[in-house]
Amino acid sequence: MIALSRSFGSRRLDNALLLILPLAAMLPLLLSGVLALNDLGAHVGRFAVQLDGGASPELRQWYSFRWALIPNLGIDLLVAGLGPVVGLERAVWLSVMAIPALHTAGVLLLSRAVHGRIVPGAILAVPLGYSQVLHFGFVNYALSAALALLALALWITLGDRGMVRSRWLLFVPIGQVLWICHLSGWAAFCVMAAAEALVRERDSGSDPGRALVHAGIAVLPLAGGPLLGMLLGPHNVASAGELATLSSKALWLKLVLWDRWPWWDMASAALMTVFIVWSWVSPSFHRHRGLAFAGILLSAAYLMLPFGIRGSFYADMRLLPLTLSILLVAARPAERLAARTAAAIMLAALAFAGARIAGNAASHHLWAEKINRSLSLLDAVPRGSQMVNLYVMPCGAEDITNGERRAHIGGYALARRHAFDNGQFILPGGQLLSVHNPAAGEFARSDILGTSLGACPKMVRLADMAGRIPPAMTYLWVNGIAPDTRLPGWQAIAASGDSVMFRRVPQARE
Repeated sequence: MIALSRSFGSRRLDNALLLILPLAAMLPLLLSGVLALNDLGAHVGRFAVQLDGGASPELRQWYSFRWALIPNLGIDLLVAGLGPVVGLERAVWLSVMAIPALHTAGVLLLSRAVHGRIVPGAILAVPLGYSQVLHFGFVNYALSAALALLALALWITLGDRGMVRSRWLLFVPIGQVLWICHLSGWAAFCVMAAAEALVRERDSGSDPGRALVHAGIAVLPLAGGPLLGMLLGPHNVASAGELATLSSKALWLKLVLWDRWPWWDMASAALMTVFIVWSWVSPSFHRHRGLAFAGILLSAAYLMLPFGIRGSFYADMRLLPLTLSILLVAARPAERLAARTAAAIMLAALAFAGARIAGNAASHHLWAEKINRSLSLLDAVPRGSQMVNLYVMPCGAEDITNGERRAHIGGYALARRHAFDNGQFILPGGQLLSVHNPAAGEFARSDILGTSLGACPKMVRLADMAGRIPPAMTYLWVNGIAPDTRLPGWQAIAASGDSVMFRRVPQARE
């Protein structure tokens, strides 16, 4: 143990962790084959229109895609570059697989930037690369948040070296990249960078007013993205919003690592929370002042943010994994902490990160098998079909964890069979895709996907929902039901597991 304790904090071990942990973080997605992320199917469908829509008469009749400069293009641009080379789904897989690796590299490099070594809190932050944000499929935001961690490490390093002018120049394009990837990731970085710059100015002896002015000047290069958006972007932006409650804030904290096994996921979130409290109040830890202030500001923003902003929901929940990452990385073991104790904490953190990655890998493998069984039904669907996709939710329970990862699986039907997908998100100023399929009626909207088998409050029964589908829609794909389920007016033509493909029964002519 003595020899082991001496190795922790060494440059050689840190370099090994910087190599091994980002690679390990990719394993759950690398081994799954198909990505089990709730909203990702909708993105895959949009990317298909983005790449093939102009050449496909089937897609042109229902969808339009027009490039514009909006702050929600991270994975879209990667797929636009990779798709023609490696194919659509492989491009999505490679792009999304990079997110946990970038997050891991970000927390480790940030730790070295502020502490000079990789600390246990940085290791504990590694599993946040597989937070509920990623499992919901918020891939553009997740990419932007991961890049924000890397950018913050560079921001602090340049500041420590006194390279203020170089930082000013570098962060003009870096800020634009963050903004283009996702607005919320850019905004979070602005908060973190401003907090660090303000504390640095105060520590150098500046009075509060002077420190505020200098911190404001330091972050001015980050305004490049919004300025480009004002000049070149669309102006028809959705403005709907929805407030959040304090109880929902506590709920998202409990579910921040939600994947498959409730006891394990919630216990893991509790462990992180306990470590943050301990490392922030115990004299056995020191806090980096700039990063600690950034964590405090992000925590305040999380508590104040509404649930929805400008038509985009889960705004507060998205910020939580990044906030926890900053709070974890901010603290380092103090010199008064015995070497053996510090080594034991580090070993426990590594064991925890390894167990989380292994659990994520097992969960994603099981989901991939389920999704592939469902996708096999697409062989029964003719190219260019009018189709509706639905999934069954448990009665009386809101799917707050998005436990059904196939909710937007219809996007794969759009990509593979050029069938109509009723799960596409339509957000003025936030998406580049528009839908024009009058034959689909109310099922052209992405908010009609979930249903129930029995009578449930605020939910429509599957049989009633199927009866509302317009006659022009000839195929119905339902996930989460028994293979012998019968629906009036529909005939089951293929089934695999709990996924069933129906075809409309032709009405007899009088």
